[in-house]
Amino acid sequence: MIITSTPYRFIDIPDVTLLAGVKYDPNDVPEGTALYVTACAQCHGVPGVDKGGNVRNLGYVPKETIENLKDFVFKGPFRDQGMPDFTGKLTEADVTKIAAFIQGTADAIRPKPAESTGQAKQ
Repeated sequence: MIITSTPYRFIDIPDVTLLAGVKYDPNDVPEGTALYVTACAQCHGVPGVDKGGNVRNLGYVPKETIENLKDFVFKGPFRDQGMPDFTGKLTEADVTKIAAFIQGTADAIRPKPAESTGQAKQ
């Protein structure tokens, strides 16, 4: 008797692409880094470095999610799934800086197109 089964999958990771298109002030990235590390990194990991674990890596979410990040951070829809409510702990300005860090990190790790040398390939 031969028993076959499909391997168990812990999480289903959809086909995703690295975050792009969120407008941000590069001057907000340093402070956003510190805020992200203290408030977000433990659950979400480093943006764009992996696909996330128990919760989604914010480097791979639709740009609308990051553009509306305050709607998730303050009394957001995922509180019943363990997402903390940061009301009174973070300000809207803090969330703007966190968004800058997330998009800035995605931009920094995005593969760059190969530079053209102006010479034809042989």
